[in-house]
Amino acid sequence: MDREISKEAKRKRRLRMALSVAAPVLVLAGVAAALIFTGGKTYNESDVTPGIVKRGSIETAAVASGLIVPVYEEIMVSPVTSVIMEACVREGDVVEAGTALLVLDTYSERVAYEKLSDERSIKISEEERGQLGESTERGSLEMKIKSKKIQTERLRVEMENERKLDSIGSGTGDRIRQAELAWRISRLELDQLRSQLDNLCKTHRASAEGRNLERSILDKNLAQMRRTLDNARVTAPRRGTVTYLNTKIGSTVSQGEKIAVISDLSRFRIEGEMPEADADKLGIGAAVNVRIGRALIRGRVANIVPLASGGVVRFTVTLDNDADSHLRSGRRCELGVVHDSIPDVLYIPNGNYYKGKGQYLMYVGTEENEYELRTVKLGDSSFDAVEVVAGLEEGERILADDPKDFKNNRHIKIKNK
Repeated sequence: MDREISKEAKRKRRLRMALSVAAPVLVLAGVAAALIFTGGKTYNESDVTPGIVKRGSIETAAVASGLIVPVYEEIMVSPVTSVIMEACVREGDVVEAGTALLVLDTYSERVAYEKLSDERSIKISEEERGQLGESTERGSLEMKIKSKKIQTERLRVEMENERKLDSIGSGTGDRIRQAELAWRISRLELDQLRSQLDNLCKTHRASAEGRNLERSILDKNLAQMRRTLDNARVTAPRRGTVTYLNTKIGSTVSQGEKIAVISDLSRFRIEGEMPEADADKLGIGAAVNVRIGRALIRGRVANIVPLASGGVVRFTVTLDNDADSHLRSGRRCELGVVHDSIPDVLYIPNGNYYKGKGQYLMYVGTEENEYELRTVKLGDSSFDAVEVVAGLEEGERILADDPKDFKNNRHIKIKNK
């Protein structure tokens, strides 16, 4: 007769089954942990970046990004709305000053120039006729004034004679009064003619100024159109490399549209960008470390755009060696804007392991060619160095690498070549 299995027996059976399933998993986990934390894998010397804990001062720097651009770069735009007729060079060509780059169609501009030139000729002819008429009018009035002066002088003499005759009893009062009246009227007429001449001269001067102004405007318009026609044969303003050229023959370009760029690829500067939150660490003249691959170039902040845009502050860096062989137009680079210096601290070489202040696992040398993981505390950094806050002593050997690159093995060995 079957007996009912007790609850205690059922519990023990389930426990044995769970242990039989979990045991292999625990064994595998133990093996994996042993591989990770007790390994002793050997790596080649070329796989690591060794360093030494040193004491000294380091420069702290705010991280930014930059774009390498030529020191000199001129963007050339179309002087008129036109059609590209011919491309005389290709992108990448080195050209001298005055070298033709593009030829634009300027038929309508030439017609407009000739029309304006004809207008100027007509205006000059009108000016000459006007000046001749003014000269004739002024000459006629001057002759009238001369005649009136003679007449007035004659009347004055007659008046004096009548007075003399009256003084000796041969004249009459009426004749004296008539002579005086004629003289006064003639004098008033002379003054009137002189006033007319003065007003006429002022009018002629105003007319001349107006004509000169009109001609000056015409001359300026002609000069501008002449320059436009000259610029239609687009030429290089100076020696440089053609870094952009619109070579779409037959296409229409609008006035002011970019058609060519000439750059001096022998000297460069950096256009930098920094998060707006770090803007207080940026100043004119601040030292800047420029990292291009493994190369490091020094520079200075030359200019800062006053207003931030899109959460970033833009600035320009001039380089101590702006012709360094590592500089390439359009290449991105890392920037470190120096804003402080920390004296007398322990430091280690900077590397891809460093992500900011905090605690790190780092490989520290124990015996020759052997390293073990150790927890260290790191502080501020520069491009070259990282401040050691705790966990390392001066003279100790370290690996400036991310431990993940070596699977976090507790111990590793380095094999010399």
